[in-house]
Amino acid sequence: MSSKNRTLLLVFALVGLGASSVSTFVHYQLLTTPNYESFCDVGSQVNCTQAYLSRYGSFMGVPVAIGGVIFFAIAALLAGMAGRPSSPARDNAAGYIFLLSTVGLAFALYLAWASYFVLNVFCILCAITYVSVIALFIISGGATKYPM
Repeated sequence: MSSKNRTLLLVFALVGLGASSVSTFVHYQLLTTPNYESFCDVGSQVNCTQAYLSRYGSFMGVPVAIGGVIFFAIAALLAGMAGRPSSPARDNAAGYIFLLSTVGLAFALYLAWASYFVLNVFCILCAITYVSVIALFIISGGATKYPM
Protein backbone atom coordinates (compact mmCIF):
# COMPACT_ATOMS: atom_id res chain seq x y z
CA MET A 1 0.00 0.00 0.00
CA SER A 2 1.36 3.40 -0.91
CA SER A 3 2.00 6.07 1.67
CA LYS A 4 -0.64 8.25 -0.02
CA ASN A 5 -3.28 5.54 0.49
CA ARG A 6 -2.21 5.02 4.10
CA THR A 7 -2.44 8.74 4.75
CA LEU A 8 -5.87 8.99 3.13
CA LEU A 9 -7.13 6.00 5.11
CA LEU A 10 -5.84 7.51 8.33
CA VAL A 11 -7.35 10.93 7.55
CA PHE A 12 -10.81 9.54 6.74
CA ALA A 13 -10.70 7.24 9.77
CA LEU A 14 -9.85 10.18 12.03
CA VAL A 15 -12.52 12.42 10.45
CA GLY A 16 -15.08 9.67 10.98
CA LEU A 17 -13.85 9.10 14.53
CA GLY A 18 -14.23 12.80 15.28
CA ALA A 19 -17.75 12.98 13.82
CA SER A 20 -18.82 9.79 15.61
CA SER A 21 -17.40 11.05 18.90
CA VAL A 22 -19.25 14.35 18.60
CA SER A 23 -22.40 12.43 17.61
CA THR A 24 -22.09 10.28 20.72
CA PHE A 25 -21.65 13.36 22.90
CA VAL A 26 -24.66 15.12 21.35
CA HIS A 27 -26.80 12.00 21.63
CA TYR A 28 -26.03 11.59 25.33
CA GLN A 29 -26.64 15.30 25.93
CA LEU A 30 -30.04 14.97 24.28
CA LEU A 31 -30.86 12.02 26.54
CA THR A 32 -29.58 13.45 29.81
CA THR A 33 -29.82 17.26 29.63
CA PRO A 34 -33.31 18.76 29.58
CA ASN A 35 -33.78 21.46 26.93
CA TYR A 36 -30.43 20.67 25.26
CA GLU A 37 -30.32 21.95 21.69
CA SER A 38 -27.83 20.41 19.33
CA PHE A 39 -25.58 22.78 17.40
CA CYS A 40 -26.34 20.84 14.23
CA ASP A 41 -30.09 21.47 14.33
CA VAL A 42 -30.35 24.09 11.60
CA GLY A 43 -34.03 23.59 10.79
CA SER A 44 -36.71 20.96 10.47
CA GLN A 45 -34.99 19.29 7.49
CA VAL A 46 -31.38 19.61 8.72
CA ASN A 47 -31.75 18.16 12.17
CA CYS A 48 -29.52 15.77 14.08
CA THR A 49 -31.86 15.57 17.06
CA GLN A 50 -34.60 13.91 15.03
CA ALA A 51 -32.13 11.35 13.70
CA TYR A 52 -30.58 10.58 17.11
CA LEU A 53 -33.84 10.30 19.01
CA SER A 54 -35.56 8.21 16.34
CA ARG A 55 -35.78 4.43 16.50
CA TYR A 56 -32.79 4.34 14.12
CA GLY A 57 -30.55 6.36 16.47
CA SER A 58 -30.11 3.56 19.01
CA PHE A 59 -29.70 -0.18 18.98
CA MET A 60 -30.87 -1.95 22.14
CA GLY A 61 -30.67 1.36 24.00
CA VAL A 62 -27.11 2.14 22.90
CA PRO A 63 -26.53 5.04 20.48
CA VAL A 64 -25.36 3.78 17.08
CA ALA A 65 -22.73 6.51 17.12
CA ILE A 66 -20.79 4.41 19.66
CA GLY A 67 -20.54 1.72 16.99
CA GLY A 68 -19.09 4.40 14.71
CA VAL A 69 -16.51 5.35 17.33
CA ILE A 70 -15.41 1.72 17.63
CA PHE A 71 -15.41 1.21 13.84
CA PHE A 72 -13.34 4.32 13.08
CA ALA A 73 -10.95 3.72 15.99
CA ILE A 74 -10.15 0.24 14.65
CA ALA A 75 -9.73 1.61 11.11
CA ALA A 76 -7.42 4.36 12.40
CA LEU A 77 -5.34 1.85 14.37
CA LEU A 78 -4.99 -0.40 11.32
CA ALA A 79 -4.04 2.51 9.07
CA GLY A 80 -1.61 3.80 11.69
CA MET A 81 0.02 0.39 12.13
CA ALA A 82 0.42 0.12 8.37
CA GLY A 83 2.63 3.19 8.46
CA ARG A 84 5.23 1.52 10.63
CA PRO A 85 7.88 -0.21 8.49
CA SER A 86 8.36 -3.02 11.02
CA SER A 87 4.66 -3.78 11.42
CA PRO A 88 3.62 -7.31 10.45
CA ALA A 89 0.17 -5.95 9.48
CA ARG A 90 1.66 -3.46 7.01
CA ASP A 91 0.94 -5.53 3.90
CA ASN A 92 -2.52 -6.66 4.96
CA ALA A 93 -3.91 -3.49 6.59
CA ALA A 94 -5.75 -2.38 3.45
CA GLY A 95 -7.46 -5.76 3.22
CA TYR A 96 -8.50 -5.63 6.88
CA ILE A 97 -9.84 -2.10 6.49
CA PHE A 98 -11.66 -3.15 3.32
CA LEU A 99 -13.31 -6.06 5.14
CA LEU A 100 -14.24 -3.82 8.07
CA SER A 101 -15.52 -1.05 5.81
CA THR A 102 -17.67 -3.48 3.82
CA VAL A 103 -19.66 -4.17 6.98
CA GLY A 104 -19.55 -0.49 7.92
CA LEU A 105 -20.82 0.47 4.47
CA ALA A 106 -23.86 -1.78 4.89
CA PHE A 107 -24.73 -0.04 8.17
CA ALA A 108 -24.03 3.42 6.75
CA LEU A 109 -26.26 2.82 3.74
CA TYR A 110 -29.06 1.52 5.96
CA LEU A 111 -28.81 4.52 8.31
CA ALA A 112 -28.59 6.96 5.39
CA TRP A 113 -31.70 5.41 3.87
CA ALA A 114 -33.53 5.70 7.20
CA SER A 115 -32.45 9.30 7.67
CA TYR A 116 -33.18 10.60 4.18
CA PHE A 117 -36.17 8.52 3.10
CA VAL A 118 -37.93 7.44 6.30
CA LEU A 119 -37.26 10.37 8.65
CA ASN A 120 -36.83 12.96 5.87
CA VAL A 121 -34.01 14.72 7.72
CA PHE A 122 -30.38 15.48 6.95
CA CYS A 123 -27.97 15.00 9.84
CA ILE A 124 -24.68 16.81 9.22
CA LEU A 125 -22.61 14.65 11.57
CA CYS A 126 -24.18 11.49 10.20
CA ALA A 127 -23.37 12.56 6.63
CA ILE A 128 -19.73 13.07 7.58
CA THR A 129 -19.55 9.52 8.90
CA TYR A 130 -21.26 8.16 5.76
CA VAL A 131 -18.74 9.92 3.52
CA SER A 132 -15.87 8.66 5.69
CA VAL A 133 -17.08 5.04 5.50
CA ILE A 134 -17.52 5.26 1.72
CA ALA A 135 -14.03 6.76 1.36
CA LEU A 136 -12.49 4.02 3.52
CA PHE A 137 -14.27 1.39 1.45
CA ILE A 138 -13.10 2.80 -1.90
CA ILE A 139 -9.53 3.62 -0.88
CA SER A 140 -8.90 0.34 0.94
CA GLY A 141 -10.50 -1.65 -1.89
CA GLY A 142 -8.12 -0.03 -4.35
CA ALA A 143 -5.11 -0.39 -2.06
CA THR A 144 -5.50 -4.02 -1.11
CA LYS A 145 -3.04 -6.42 -2.64
CA TYR A 146 -5.77 -8.97 -3.31
CA PRO A 147 -7.59 -8.71 -6.65
CA MET A 148 -11.18 -7.62 -6.25
